[in-house]
Amino acid sequence: MISHIPCQKYEICGSECLGLALEAGDPGGGSEISVLKGGQQSALKPALHVRNSRTEWVRGALLAVLTIVLLGGSALQAGAIVGTVRAEGKAEAEKDALCGKYDSRQFKFIERINYAELRDFLVFIDGPVGKVVPPETPAQVKTERITQKGATFVPHVLPVVVGSKVEWPNNDEILHNVFSYSETHPFDLGLYRNPTPPKIVTFEKPGRVDVFCSIHSRMSCVVMVLENPFFATTNEKGRFVIENIPAGTYKVKAWHERLPSKSQEIIVPEKGEVKADFVLGITGLPAQ
Repeated sequence: MISHIPCQKYEICGSECLGLALEAGDPGGGSEISVLKGGQQSALKPALHVRNSRTEWVRGALLAVLTIVLLGGSALQAGAIVGTVRAEGKAEAEKDALCGKYDSRQFKFIERINYAELRDFLVFIDGPVGKVVPPETPAQVKTERITQKGATFVPHVLPVVVGSKVEWPNNDEILHNVFSYSETHPFDLGLYRNPTPPKIVTFEKPGRVDVFCSIHSRMSCVVMVLENPFFATTNEKGRFVIENIPAGTYKVKAWHERLPSKSQEIIVPEKGEVKADFVLGITGLPAQ
């Protein structure tokens, strides 16, 4: 254990102490210890005017507590944001669906958006929060074959922090060509099939990245590259939890790829939870 001890506690042969390496178990009472002096190691004996060991122990304890407060205090003062996200359509459109026109041959096979069943909502703190450290293990988006719907990306929405690596394995026996022409991060992984080793893309800029397959029209997904790790996707019931957030005031945004986002200013407490519910719809856009 490395420590620094006041010079008046030890005699150092008339030299100043540049550094002190204490042997484990030395209470500052009686054994010789080693001192680094001008790059040389030499023996050191306690001085006759040794301070009270209890006083030194109390001082060390106080320093330890101060260190914990300075280094770990922010982790102890952390709260959580919990809530729900749902979507709703315009009432006039719902009434139109009941008029019977969708039962005709012309419109029978047209798919309508069921807002109550929309999934893949994302809730995140907007903007940077502290220092971002991307995970060492790459996130993974799989391409899987679903017989009834053709090939698809799983998950459909993948939130990651800036600097994250994302793997793109192809689990199909057919070719895929994963690419994006987004301004945030354009790329082209070329043609490949299973069992080609997963290709990796590193996302260095925050923003939305829409990803497609050049062969299959229904294959698309979204990588949301965020500036901090405080985000969550909703579960099947539309609920979300974002934990371990440092206390403070934040702009929290709820997002869906088909709908305008909504934001709330949330004050996160030092302990406990704060609730934030969102309803997304075609609102807040300029009328033409």
